[in-house]
Formats: sequence, C-alpha cells, structure tokens
Amino acid sequence: MPGIRKHGHAKTITKLNRQQLFLDAYSQTSLINKSCEAAGITKYTVFLWNRDDLDFKKRYDDAEIVVGNNLEDEARRRACEGVERTVYQGGRDVGKFREYSDGLLRFLIRGAKPEKYADRTKQEIAITDDVDLRHIDTSDLIRLVNEERKKRGL
Repeated sequence: MPGIRKHGHAKTITKLNRQQLFLDAYSQTSLINKSCEAAGITKYTVFLWNRDDLDFKKRYDDAEIVVGNNLEDEARRRACEGVERTVYQGGRDVGKFREYSDGLLRFLIRGAKPEKYADRTKQEIAITDDVDLRHIDTSDLIRLVNEERKKRGL
C-alpha cells in the first residue's frame, strides 16, 4: 500500500499518507481537530505543513474550498428544507415539526446579492481641517471622527 512502510511487524504511516488522511477527513467533516485526530497529527503540524510544504498548502486550500461549499450547502438545506424537530410534552414525544432558519436564509441572500441585500450602515465623514491621516495616531483619528459626529448630531 503506498504511503505505508513496514518496519518489522509495525507499519509506519508516511508524511504524505498522514497529509492525505487529514485532508480527506477535513473535506468530509469541516473540523480541523477531528481531522488531525484522524491523521494522528496536531494542529501545529498542519500549520507547519501549510508554511513549509507548497504542495500540501495547495491541497489544503483546495480542501478549504470543499469545506466552504459543504457548509454553504448545509446552510441552504437548513434554511430552505428545514430540520425536523421533535415536540415533547410531559417528557413524551407528542409530534414533529419542521423548523426553517430565516437567519441562515438572510445570510445566504446577503452573500449572493450583497449589492441589493447587504446592510447599509456605511457612514462617510469628511474631516475638513488640514489633517495628514498618514501620520495620525489611531486614538487621535477616533477622537477626530467622534468630534465630527458630534458636530453633525450623529
């Protein structure tokens, strides 16, 4: 079997095999900790592989796309198809109902059509004084913005 070397009676899993075990588990579960456990590695090992192994980094990035798509599919399912829940009364199962997630649906719509559904809380504030913002301290910038808001009654 590729990726596994025999030493006496024991089998040693190679780095490449552990990487693939991790990536397969991550693509399926979307959970880093569980995927590390499945591959017998630590999160720090994944960090090092991402930093030092360009081939692994590319495969990891590909797995993250799969993970994102899987999570989006699950959010869409919960929002549109709902999740069956059991109703208990007096500790007894008395029926079922389907629960839909309006919050997930709003989130999906905002992601799909941000120009139409995104929150529009953006405020632009022009500071009319001659201020060179490249050399201003963050706390001074916050103070100037707050002063401008007070002037405008915001």
